[in-house]
Amino acid sequence: MNYWLFRVMMDSDWYPDSWEMMLNKKIAANNWPEEWVNKDKNAKANLTRFKKLKKGDHIIAALSEHRFAGYGVLTSGFYRGGDSFNIPHKNFPNETLHFRERFYADWTAIPLDRKPPFVDCHDLKEKFDIDLQHGFCVKQIDERTFNALKDRLDKDGAIKWKTLSISEPNNLLGTDKNEIDLQTFEVLEGEKYVSDVVLRSRKKSLIDEKKAKSDYRCEICGINFEEIYGDIGRKFIIAHHMEPIGLRKAASETTLSDIALVCANCHHMIHMRNPPFSIQEIKEKFKGRKSNEH
Repeated sequence: MNYWLFRVMMDSDWYPDSWEMMLNKKIAANNWPEEWVNKDKNAKANLTRFKKLKKGDHIIAALSEHRFAGYGVLTSGFYRGGDSFNIPHKNFPNETLHFRERFYADWTAIPLDRKPPFVDCHDLKEKFDIDLQHGFCVKQIDERTFNALKDRLDKDGAIKWKTLSISEPNNLLGTDKNEIDLQTFEVLEGEKYVSDVVLRSRKKSLIDEKKAKSDYRCEICGINFEEIYGDIGRKFIIAHHMEPIGLRKAASETTLSDIALVCANCHHMIHMRNPPFSIQEIKEKFKGRKSNEH
């Protein structure tokens, strides 16, 4: 078990909505997308640090200038994925961040209706190393420093945040309880506690009916798993819901025509952006690739 300061980017001139989002989604998140990591040394270093945090580690929600909003324990390792949160910059509303670099976390925090919803711990700087390096969003601290900050937050009224469960998907994921969707994650090799899918409750009977009426062939590339893998691939295919669940009207019903059957590769390509590519768009990209090879 290790202890970390975790920058939550709630500073008044940055992304003030980010902290409330993390509490309500039960996550610790930041924004270091792949395109940044490939171009910027600090971004690459931040991502390297994120991957050192493990399930069971304790974190302090840190702001700039020695202010702290809460503390928590990580309930998963690092993953990159999930829906974009599109958190706007306070002064530049057209500038948004996705916050897809995440951990699941249980939080104890200063109530959000407090003004401000954080504690100034500048006086602890003399005894404890609570500075966050410029340009970095996580920093390892010792248990003594963590406990000092935790005690200060507890004395200032931090409360255990309401724990959401998978039985409460309306709150956790903003979805209808009768719907199920699949979202592919990038997970660290060897981590066993983060699935490669997030389940939301869609009607399984409708998916079963769609598959039963099909030839279990990918609607994009045409692959049939049984033809390639034999018995273990029989009747295997992924149901992709063409309209993102967050965009559907609450009272609308999913129909067979809303579902496409695709292989894992094509499904991953569909979700390479948010909103996802359409089936036709990925078909065209796949066709273009095949024609270039001949």
